[in-house]
Amino acid sequence: MTARTPRGLLTAELGRTNPWWSDPVWPARDPQLIVAKSAPYTYAPAVLADIASPNLYTLRGPRRVGKSTVLKQTIARLCADIDPRRVIHVAADTLRNARDLTTSLQAARAMFPDVDGARYVFVDEVTSVVDWHTGMKWLRDNTALSADCIVVSGSSSADVAAGTESLAGRRGPATGTDRLLLPMAFPEFVRAAGYRLPEPARLSLGDLHGAAGWSAVQQAAVHAATLSEAFDAYLAIGGFPRAVADFRTTGRISPGFLRDLWDVIRSDLRRLGVTRPETCLRLIERLTTAMCSPVSFRKLGEELGADQRTVASWVETLAESYLAIILFRETDGVPDVARQRKVYLTDPALAALLETLASDAEKVRTGQHAQMVVAAALFRATNGNEVDRFRDPDRLFHFTSRQGSEIDFLVIPERIVVASKYVDTVDRRDGRAMLDNFGGGLVVTRTAIELDGPLTFVPASIFCWLLEQSRASQAV
Repeated sequence: MTARTPRGLLTAELGRTNPWWSDPVWPARDPQLIVAKSAPYTYAPAVLADIASPNLYTLRGPRRVGKSTVLKQTIARLCADIDPRRVIHVAADTLRNARDLTTSLQAARAMFPDVDGARYVFVDEVTSVVDWHTGMKWLRDNTALSADCIVVSGSSSADVAAGTESLAGRRGPATGTDRLLLPMAFPEFVRAAGYRLPEPARLSLGDLHGAAGWSAVQQAAVHAATLSEAFDAYLAIGGFPRAVADFRTTGRISPGFLRDLWDVIRSDLRRLGVTRPETCLRLIERLTTAMCSPVSFRKLGEELGADQRTVASWVETLAESYLAIILFRETDGVPDVARQRKVYLTDPALAALLETLASDAEKVRTGQHAQMVVAAALFRATNGNEVDRFRDPDRLFHFTSRQGSEIDFLVIPERIVVASKYVDTVDRRDGRAMLDNFGGGLVVTRTAIELDGPLTFVPASIFCWLLEQSRASQAV
């Protein structure tokens, strides 16, 4: 049995991690807020803007995306409005077990008995505590924390989901209590990277293939040159806040941040026994260079010296860590589990690892990068609020006709199809399978635009700019 940490040590740690209890100017000394303030842009995602008691929220997303910073930004906002002693922060990676978690939170609540009102409790990287949910369940059942607003953050959808399942009935009356923080969407990148463009109307995917969408595309086309330049930068940099800050200051991603990403991937795969760094690297290389085609896990296993089931578990782990999206082939409205899946990395920075770590790796084509970004945009537009759907999106699929013609993306139940063809000239043969099987669809191009008829051709930069406005938070 893991030893308990003495209550006195846990109380002392609370004083260190909750400086706002005694220091009204603590934000000026907080490392994460200092980094955020020193960035060459202002980026404050609103993912926790509406939290309220007595609800228990989860904040999920890949590591290095800024979850801890968002927690601190939320705490600073709350401390400006309420008694700071009502705000409690626990760094879970300093705890040994669930008993430490319950002791810490009880001690924090007991420190200020004269304070009225529900507390706001933030537990960062909660999944580093084994069986954290058992401690949280006990607190919600037996202590005053049942009336508090609680936010727990984590970087693995599987680990967080396994915990919250046992908290059924203890998460409060609100809906939408699972929150997701991903790297910046293209519109957020545009603003954070310093491109000045007017904000367009917010449209759904269905709107883009109709009169409202055609009008919006025509208006956005006025800024086509700027959007194209920004999109090229996004394909190289991606949306992790640190990578965008690097771009603003040096024009490229720093080797230090790429090393951090590499450490994240290796750490996630090491839990499954992948100890050799070259295996991790070759896995990322194969997934990156095969992003636009269905992946055979059997062949991938043969190349990596592992069996099919093992390789599938590796890929699913990347999806559970929000680093990959796995798309099933659609057959009769449901996922065809017997067919090969497509696997897309979730951010261009992950693909950039290859150029830094493996000079002999197969080069990733620009069209592949573009299709990856389109896939992530479509996922966020269809399944983006589903925190556990990266390994099996229930609205986004790829499609193959009975004649063997492939269509990159199919959205159900609307039956909207999208093909990614990163070209400058319209070729209606690129949309033949969509016409034959669906009567039309969207073709996402490099620069080609054609809006009349059953096939709509829209540049990827304009497509992502319009589609992702609904998910973009303010970045300046």
